[in-house]
Amino acid sequence: INHTFAECKRLGKPALITFMTAGFPSPDETPAILLGMQAGGADIIELGLPVSTPTADGPTIQEASKQAIDNGVTAQSTMQMLRDARSMGLHIPVILMGYYASVVEYGDARMVADCRDAGFDGFLIVDMPCQKAVGFRQLCLESGLSYIPIIPPSANDSAVADLCAMTDSFIYLISRVGVTGQKTQFDREFFQRVSRVKYLAGSLPVAVGFGIRTRGQVRAVGAVADGAVIGSRIVSELAASPLGSRAQAVKRFCEMVKG
Repeated sequence: INHTFAECKRLGKPALITFMTAGFPSPDETPAILLGMQAGGADIIELGLPVSTPTADGPTIQEASKQAIDNGVTAQSTMQMLRDARSMGLHIPVILMGYYASVVEYGDARMVADCRDAGFDGFLIVDMPCQKAVGFRQLCLESGLSYIPIIPPSANDSAVADLCAMTDSFIYLISRVGVTGQKTQFDREFFQRVSRVKYLAGSLPVAVGFGIRTRGQVRAVGAVADGAVIGSRIVSELAASPLGSRAQAVKRFCEMVKG
């Protein structure tokens, strides 16, 4: 992950971080879709572990999560999808994005060990309680994986500094209050907030997510941050594409936003 951000910085462009829900539209297609993202220029992938109540997500990802669960997707099958993709040539960093309930259910130490063995590079746990984060991060460090903290829009300078101290790779800044997929106002206030977090983060890369949908928005975010996360728009592209063409559709979309 660190190498990826360093390389993007050297090239003078933001890291393109793409999201998909594991097993949506189907488990069989997931490895090929991951490879499609890589072929289209994605720098890092977030692979979402589906849950029945994804509270931070809007209708698009909620529906994808529901369909993935209906498809029988579990933590173990998600790991197998990544194993398959790795065996097919996926080499870019992949982060498991999920909710704390899934970690508790699976067992935190077991989750970290099994994800490492499957080929994950780190974790983004949306609702990880502060008091649990320290121990979980330690497990990640011991396994050579990254723990990526999420900075909510309400975080003050002290909270931002504390969260920055929790990671060895990058931080994920939520662009605004609300859920994924809603429109984000890329206004002066937004850019001031990102700049403030960048200042507090020092040399640590900052990626921005929630509401980024277009090439222009990726470029706008890239002017002030180190990475841009696109999730709901990609899930929508997958939902709209016919069977057999989804990996290609995602590849084309990534090429388009990457420019």
